[in-house]
Amino acid sequence: MNRPRYRCEMDSLGDFLMRFATYILNHGHYFYVADVISPGKDLIRVDDKMIRKYRIPHCRQTRKNRRDRGKASIHYVRFRNAFVLIASKGRSPFFDHEQWADIREEPIYFSGYSIGIRAGKSCIRIQGKRWIPLKNQFLGKAYCDIKSLQKSYDLITPFRFRGIIEQMEQLRKQINNKRRRASLPLLQFWDWRRGAEGKEQAKGAMVSGLIDG
Repeated sequence: MNRPRYRCEMDSLGDFLMRFATYILNHGHYFYVADVISPGKDLIRVDDKMIRKYRIPHCRQTRKNRRDRGKASIHYVRFRNAFVLIASKGRSPFFDHEQWADIREEPIYFSGYSIGIRAGKSCIRIQGKRWIPLKNQFLGKAYCDIKSLQKSYDLITPFRFRGIIEQMEQLRKQINNKRRRASLPLLQFWDWRRGAEGKEQAKGAMVSGLIDG
C-alpha cells in the first residue's frame, strides 16, 4: 500500500493563510525560508525534492516524536509557485543549508498579508504597506454615500483572522468618528458577505489591492 502523500500544495490563498494560523505556528514552527519557484520548473518535482531532502513525514505523530527527541519538525507549504519552508527548534540540516529567519522577528509577507506571531499567538494581518494607503483612502471617503462606502468596506478582504478583524474594527471606528461629527449614518460591523457580488467579488477585491470608487 502506498503511503499517504504529504499535503504541501494549497488550493487557495485562504487555505495557505489558514495552514499557518491554525496549525503550523501553534506548534512552535518559527524558523522559515520563503521563496518562489522559477517559471518553467515542474512544481510537483520541486515539492518531492523538498519533502525528501528534509524527510518531511505525513504523520503528525511522527513529527511529534521527532520533536520529543530534539529533532526539528519541518513543514513545506506552497501556493502556486511561492513556498515557505518552516521548522521548529531542534536538530536539522535545515539550519545549516538555509538562510532562515525567525517569524517572531520577521513576519512572512505574502500576497498583501503578513503572517507572524503577536502576544505569543499566530497573527494574520493585512500587510502594512497595503493597509496604510488603504486606510487613508477610506478615511478620505468617510463622508461618501453610506451604501457605497459600506459595500467597499465590506469587500476589502474575505479573511476573518483575529488580526484582520482588529484592523477592520479600528478603521470602522475612525470612519464613524468622522461621520458622527457630521451627523451621517454610521458604518455597520464588517461583513464581506453583505456585498451584492458575493464571495468571489470579495476575493477579487482583496487580490487587486486598493478598492476603487
